[in-house]
Amino acid sequence: SLYWQIYDNADTQSQSLEQLVQNDQLEKLLEVKTISFEIRSENQVVLDYLVKPQTLKKLLSKHVFNLTKTDSTEKSIEIFSCADALRNVFQTLLNSNDLLQIVFDSLFQLTPQDEQLKPAELAPPHIYSGFQKLMSSIMISPKRVQQLAVYLSENQKYLRAWAAHLQSQLMFDTMKQFIIDFKSRNDETNKLISQMINKSQIVESLTSFIVSNSPLETVSNSSTILAQIIQQNVPYLADNVIVKTVSVVNHLMTTPLTGAELLRLHPAADLVICGISFMMQKCLQLYNSQEQALQKVSYDQIQKRQQFMEQVLSNKVQIQMKQNKPFVDYPLINIPEIDQFEKTMLPIFIQFLEAFNNLTKRLEFLKSQAREGLFGYGSFTIIHFIARLMAISADLKNVIAKNQVDLKSSKVDWMNQVEETNVQTSVSVDQGYGQLSLSAHAGCGGPSNIDITNTFKVKNCFLLISIPYVVQKIISQKLIDKLIVYLEQYPSNSNLHFAISRILTPMVELGDQAGDCSMYVFEKTQLLQNMQVSLKEFIPFKSRTSLQTYYITLARAFLRIALKLPDESAVEEKQKFVAGRQQQQQAQAPQHLLSATKLLTSQTNGINQQILDYLTTNAQFKSINTNFLEKEDEIPKTFGDARLTSDFQANKQKKKKTQGVFDAGFSNFGYQQNDFFGFGGNTWDSPKKADGGGNDFGFGWGEFQ
Repeated sequence: SLYWQIYDNADTQSQSLEQLVQNDQLEKLLEVKTISFEIRSENQVVLDYLVKPQTLKKLLSKHVFNLTKTDSTEKSIEIFSCADALRNVFQTLLNSNDLLQIVFDSLFQLTPQDEQLKPAELAPPHIYSGFQKLMSSIMISPKRVQQLAVYLSENQKYLRAWAAHLQSQLMFDTMKQFIIDFKSRNDETNKLISQMINKSQIVESLTSFIVSNSPLETVSNSSTILAQIIQQNVPYLADNVIVKTVSVVNHLMTTPLTGAELLRLHPAADLVICGISFMMQKCLQLYNSQEQALQKVSYDQIQKRQQFMEQVLSNKVQIQMKQNKPFVDYPLINIPEIDQFEKTMLPIFIQFLEAFNNLTKRLEFLKSQAREGLFGYGSFTIIHFIARLMAISADLKNVIAKNQVDLKSSKVDWMNQVEETNVQTSVSVDQGYGQLSLSAHAGCGGPSNIDITNTFKVKNCFLLISIPYVVQKIISQKLIDKLIVYLEQYPSNSNLHFAISRILTPMVELGDQAGDCSMYVFEKTQLLQNMQVSLKEFIPFKSRTSLQTYYITLARAFLRIALKLPDESAVEEKQKFVAGRQQQQQAQAPQHLLSATKLLTSQTNGINQQILDYLTTNAQFKSINTNFLEKEDEIPKTFGDARLTSDFQANKQKKKKTQGVFDAGFSNFGYQQNDFFGFGGNTWDSPKKADGGGNDFGFGWGEFQ
């Protein structure tokens, strides 16, 4: 008989499943090797037994959520993964406050009962495992989620206890699913969950975890949940999270951190980038939806609003507090939808700008933490943060692109690989935020057919919440000058060069419409002078240093930006060599001033006249062009180092230290992923020996720091 073959030991071999159930021998039943199979095959005898409240109570209290693990704990936890078969069992559980209390008390008893929520003491792993299996199965059904939400709304201490255990990845996964996965639920459930989270101050608790001495896992998981609430635009929650990120940006800019504490900077920076990006995205969406109304806004009104922002940038506007809500008097645009949004978000944006007053001091402090001769993890994190701020322009381009039907974009890399993707028109499409463009020749990134001017100006109205104001705040801190000095101080640190290039090129790309920003790099810094001096040691066709590589890259990028040519044009120029099409006469992107002049007569995208005039008349740039750009007219256009695809792949595989820099590869540089890997300057088989290389978050923490 089949039954005699499914028992684990001699004591159970003489009994059938019916006998075990009849005798209420739960432990013996759990010893059956194929009990999970019996449940999945919906053995009615077993299911009828498990659905009984007294059976469930014994199973939960003795074997799953008991601090002391039993021999049957693992098998008991495994049972809860049978979600479909146990639908009636879950219904029994959700209908009983006593049974749910067993589940959540296991977390609550380990949670500090202070008024301000603090991270809880870690529970035994089996409790987290059981909780994750149980909650994941419950949350498969929107109806069950609603029942769970009703219970937690009446017992908010349990929701807070759940949040207190975010150090566990399993608890993080379940809470993220509970909060973020709203699209399959009805509006009533979403509103209930959001009201409960706001009332129990979960958002405030998670932000306090980020800015306190909480375990690093708690900090990272809290940041991720809050960022995804913003990114997914969770109803009734997203705007509240953006408001609460003010404390996080202040922490990022001021809290003295040393040693391993510096690892806390990255999660905080990621959340701040997310908040700013989606604040700007919502603002741009509103302005684009009100184009007709914006045409009626008077010139005087536009001027008053710009003058107000000039006062903000000069620190003459202070945010006042009224009934614990920030507000500021400013010239309204008299379009109700925009006014309502700006009344809430503009004071928050101004507080972000105020926090950025500390950028230079922050960078200097973190730089002082680095070991001699190394740039330092903390200071690099701040530069990485600034680069991601600049990359928000690409997020805004995507907002505009979503309004275009069936927009297609081609991503072509210099190894002749083409990938076509459809850009969805739905505003609910998942997208990253502040992702750095991976190509060394690129500007801010984003769809190339979208003019960057359209990201901060609609119908002659400048958005009050936009990137140029961030750039002007950065400029006022003399931060760009400091970054240009760092380029010279660390001539072999290709990762640093990459990040700084992702700041400089988007600044210039803002163009004539934000001339104070774009021309600053040329007129107010030593960049061109430094380029001219450094490139004197450069010999065409020979290996070049990382700094020389990026100087050549920047020079050509400036020419491309002056003609408003897209990033793809630079890739197409590379493709001529890689695909053996060097004989083509028409250049896709200018390699030097002469080719820029030729392209000027054929391209129709308009030009950044102010930038072009400067490049064609400045003596330093003309010298760079004559001595270091024109001489390379007949060699591969890789906009970095002149290497064939085969050389690129061969050098990538090398395990020994190599001199010179090749086109550095970067992976998931930014949004919620491992930071990046790179090879350049000095490359090693061990990421901890590289100048910041590595394929994990720490990217050579020991040596980098």
